[in-house]
Amino acid sequence: MEDQAAAAVLAHIEDQPHACLERLEALAARGKLPIAARGAAWRLFLRAVDPQRPKSWRRALAEDRGAYTKKRDDALRRLKRVVDGAETDEALEDAADQIRRDCERCYIDGAGDHFVEATRQKALFDALLTWHCTSGDYRQGMHEVLATIWWALERAQGAASLYCPAPSSPLHALLPAADDLEADAFSLFVKLAQVTRPIFDGFDGMTPSPHRRPPAVALCDDVQGRALEAIDEELHAHLERLEVLPQIYALSWLRTILGRRYAADDVCVLWDALFVDTTCLAPKLVDAASLLVVWDRSALLRLNAADDCVARLLRPPAAPAPRLLVGLLNEKTGRRLVDALRRRAALEDVLGPSVVGAVLGPPDRTASNLSEEEDDYVDAALATLCMSGGNVGG
Repeated sequence: MEDQAAAAVLAHIEDQPHACLERLEALAARGKLPIAARGAAWRLFLRAVDPQRPKSWRRALAEDRGAYTKKRDDALRRLKRVVDGAETDEALEDAADQIRRDCERCYIDGAGDHFVEATRQKALFDALLTWHCTSGDYRQGMHEVLATIWWALERAQGAASLYCPAPSSPLHALLPAADDLEADAFSLFVKLAQVTRPIFDGFDGMTPSPHRRPPAVALCDDVQGRALEAIDEELHAHLERLEVLPQIYALSWLRTILGRRYAADDVCVLWDALFVDTTCLAPKLVDAASLLVVWDRSALLRLNAADDCVARLLRPPAAPAPRLLVGLLNEKTGRRLVDALRRRAALEDVLGPSVVGAVLGPPDRTASNLSEEEDDYVDAALATLCMSGGNVGG
């Protein structure tokens, strides 16, 4: 069914590119983008190709892939000269060692031992070394972002193989191909890094001082500060009173674009929605992270030490399903979520969690368990959780 859905969405991409892009954006914003369409959609959303010029896609991608091969070969030759002692560059050697260690221990939740395979590790290493040598300093967490892109493209490739547009079609050029996977993953990683740069920047080009925070730390502060206070003043005040440092837990969430909170397929659903409008990706990511803090509000409010709160946030319970989180972001219903969770907690204090769970069901289900017949579950779950105080609290 999904390959047919993807084919239907992409069928008119050549003669109606604007309408097709709007359709892809609408599906992605609702968390319903077909896996088979993901590779093509991300290229369009991140502007790896010009969405309005389908006839240029094949040439643009070919040029991108050729440029990557040259950059990669140059980076590997440069590293070899350093390793052989023909050139001295301690920073490059240190970065290469860090990248290699990160790639060797790369683990993406939901992907099993997919990235244990040596050729994938080598491809990740080559791409990240190329990034470090050509685009910016490597930061820990980048390997997980690149691996998630790789995972998404491989999954899209497998799904898209079930339908085959004509080789002359511009769409054919957008479909992931095994031989170009490394170059295509690198291309998308570069585009994504450009719009998420503050997350990885140490400082924003200014001289560090006690009065200036690194951009990544500022974003973490926003998670627990501006964004959390806007939807849950009680939890914000509690964490501030305990002097919980948000960068301890939020930095890994932001640098992996929530990959540390979700399994691979689920985080791809979130990325679909976040990539629709990359101009506000960073603030939306901050808002999403604050909702993840709110999701565990009852447990956090019961803790009275900063270390305990941090430990809880570093090993939190299951996150809300991606479609539910996307819906909350789109509808800006964070306060409704807080009210619903507060009422649910009050019921649990009186009746016990098991009774409340039996009556209301879990506050969430994983998106992977949703069937076609249950497509409206998210709406139903929100309606149940967000009932009036009289109906729920009694």
